[in-house]
Amino acid sequence: MLTISIQLNNDKLNDVISQYHLEDHRDKVYHLSKDLCGCIESKVYYTIINDQENILLKNLNNSSKKNYSSGVAGIITLGSEIDEILEQYKDNPIETHIVDILSNEILLECLYAFKERFVKDNPIKGLSIIYFPGNHLPIELNKEILGAIDTNSTVSINEHYMMKPLNTISFICGEEETKVKEASLCSRCDAVNCPNRKEQIEVTIMDGYKIKKIKVDKNYNLLKALNDNEIYIPQSCTGHKKCGNCKIKVLNPSFEINASDKDLIPEKDLKLGIRLACGIQVNKPLTLSLIKEKDTIKNNTIQIHHKGNEVDDYGIAVDLGTTTVEMALVNLGTREVVGVIKQENDQKRFGLDVLSRAFWASENYNGIKILQKTIINQLNTLIKTLMENGTVKEEQLKKVIIGANTIMSHFIMGLDTEDVVVSPFRPVTTDMHIYTGDLLNINPNIKVIVLPTIASFMGSDILSGMIYTNMNEVDKYSLLIDLGTNGEIVLGKKGEYISCSTAVGPAFEGTHIEKGMGALNGAINIYKSPTDYTVIGNVAPIGLCGSAIIDAIHYLMENNRIDETGLLTDKDMKAYLVEDIYITQQDVRQIQMAKSAVKTGIDILLKETGITYDDIQTVYLTGGFGEYVNRHNAGNIGLIPKMLLTRTKTLHNTSLQGGILSLYEENQLELYKRLSKETKYIELANNSQFQTQFIENINFTK
Repeated sequence: MLTISIQLNNDKLNDVISQYHLEDHRDKVYHLSKDLCGCIESKVYYTIINDQENILLKNLNNSSKKNYSSGVAGIITLGSEIDEILEQYKDNPIETHIVDILSNEILLECLYAFKERFVKDNPIKGLSIIYFPGNHLPIELNKEILGAIDTNSTVSINEHYMMKPLNTISFICGEEETKVKEASLCSRCDAVNCPNRKEQIEVTIMDGYKIKKIKVDKNYNLLKALNDNEIYIPQSCTGHKKCGNCKIKVLNPSFEINASDKDLIPEKDLKLGIRLACGIQVNKPLTLSLIKEKDTIKNNTIQIHHKGNEVDDYGIAVDLGTTTVEMALVNLGTREVVGVIKQENDQKRFGLDVLSRAFWASENYNGIKILQKTIINQLNTLIKTLMENGTVKEEQLKKVIIGANTIMSHFIMGLDTEDVVVSPFRPVTTDMHIYTGDLLNINPNIKVIVLPTIASFMGSDILSGMIYTNMNEVDKYSLLIDLGTNGEIVLGKKGEYISCSTAVGPAFEGTHIEKGMGALNGAINIYKSPTDYTVIGNVAPIGLCGSAIIDAIHYLMENNRIDETGLLTDKDMKAYLVEDIYITQQDVRQIQMAKSAVKTGIDILLKETGITYDDIQTVYLTGGFGEYVNRHNAGNIGLIPKMLLTRTKTLHNTSLQGGILSLYEENQLELYKRLSKETKYIELANNSQFQTQFIENINFTK
């Protein structure tokens, strides 16, 4: 038995006031809530069910259409105290009504709190949504549940299978592999005439020629409603009204323009009915049209070096990046790369970086499963496209090796990321995991290997770089800098490795930069002047990728349009580069913070090791951005120490190259596991020198 006390916060009470139209009784709601929460303690009696023949488990599986092997059944009660309180107010109908409403809210909040505590106290990942007898399950199961649980005679049942005391409910949940967020109980309830039922409003969604209608609780957030109904639009800031990506077009009726709309949407678009979904509370029937993402979001580049044959076995190495997914098809006999395909990560709509996606997963029902399904579907499509273009049959594919940062590794395996992204930053696993092809919805005879990682923010992509550069075989120090959505740095030599991850954000890959984009068709990748630049795909330029952003900052510094403090001298705080492509003051600040974080990470690793720049033999630059950067320009803005420029080499995607190497050299997998354990990880946030060093490195250098 567990005893749980609950305090209803102001947001919850305001929801209650709005839902039940108690605006004229706001003070009473707050006063009665304080009294109730102060004197009521909920008691939860429960039992674990893990027998497949158990009638409770059978009914749960039948109702849920799932096959749970275990779960928990319970009874939660507010006890007889609530009956006594209701007796006090029997001559005051308003107070009685409010007490009844609040007691139901307390009951449900206690139930949610029990679920969280049960998961925390037991070796399980999560519990399913709640199933109630009398709604989702036969009400007769109340008798079975009461018979299976000892409530110390505090709970009884009448001939209609209703439990006493009054505010007492029973429930059943199944054991899940991931954390599951509870869905709206009203939306799952069959009692359409219930007086407590939230009013629902119809929203019509037009997606091209497709039309979908959904029901939304009144005053519910539109973006959350779309997510709940598996309609996923770009939402890089996860609904915090900062990114401006969750645009929809309101067709009918008109909605007022709020502050976020004004800040993030051009006036001409506002006049057309464009609004941010995160800023709309659905309070009346609504028809909207989805806005298609730019073609660049879905474009891919594929290079086929030569066709495969019908005899040899093949493998695929995958670099599962936060921003970009890249994979190579390899002939395991000849060790030749047949072809390579590259595409922006489809998860980008849920957040531009892994922290945003992890937060999105925690806030949305079945969030981890949705992120996993999204990336699996993308990998499945890319694998089939690559094999089809390389004329390789599915039965010839023997293994797929996946390298990624730690959080992306969790996403592909469907593992909860909640503890990975908050202090003390504990991954569910850093081990190597081997699956069948079922993980990627391909032939189950194919072996799928997810490579091991080092720490929460140091993944197998950096291990691949260490192996590809032979760091484990060289007696002199080398420095590996993987610049992508995160800045991962390893300093090491044979038998000695120390690493850190710098919070550079995704600026180096064109994200959070107003005219930034990934290294895809239409992106300027080399910039020298307004008349001298190159564009990926030889098409009209539409944005800047990371390497060109560094070039542009260097160009503006050389032409005295940015000073050493990062101040942009152009009058309108926009430095135009090519036609309508420009750098803003905020862009400059993003790059300043990113480059300072990297330089500071390098400095701290050197201090921890007790060496100087003179002791470093080679610097390797890699990653989605690092391999393309102009070393001279990077040094001039202070991203790389100038004294290391002559020893710096840029390498193409060492994460992918390491994966390719391990496809045909099985012993490399053991090396991955060993280096995963031997590499020391420094958490910069806990380093006393970080803040001081970061400030020292923030200015540009000339």
